[in-house]
Amino acid sequence: MLLPYDEGARLAELYALGAPIQERVDQPDGVFVRAHLPRRELPRFAPYLLAEAREQPARSAK
Repeated sequence: MLLPYDEGARLAELYALGAPIQERVDQPDGVFVRAHLPRRELPRFAPYLLAEAREQPARSAK
């Protein structure tokens, strides 16, 4: 997901959930976060979710 900097409270909410955060990258337009959300929390964070097509392809384990 991409959380705009002016939505910093959402990032704090995400950390408060205790959701496993796999990746956090500060980008020019906001904070990119890859995390596992509980299904019940998806509606709250839906506006910030990115389509898989925009994500980097997963690396294959060799």
